[in-house]
Amino acid sequence: MLSASAAGLCTCPVGLGKFIERTNLYSLLDIADADQVLIGIALGYGAEKPKVPERKKENVFYVRHGVRGR
Repeated sequence: MLSASAAGLCTCPVGLGKFIERTNLYSLLDIADADQVLIGIALGYGAEKPKVPERKKENVFYVRHGVRGR
């Protein structure tokens, strides 16, 4: 999914992708018996360009282990 995004494509995981094994379309996919469908991924060009949210910059703090005093 990250590689597709880097190539300008949009993806969406489809949790019911495994259901394809129970349909007539499964045989058209020519999937070897040793392989198994775990999830489906929709792939294409998105029509939306959502606004990128502003990043929070002051929400991380560090704890130094083993340092005494200040």
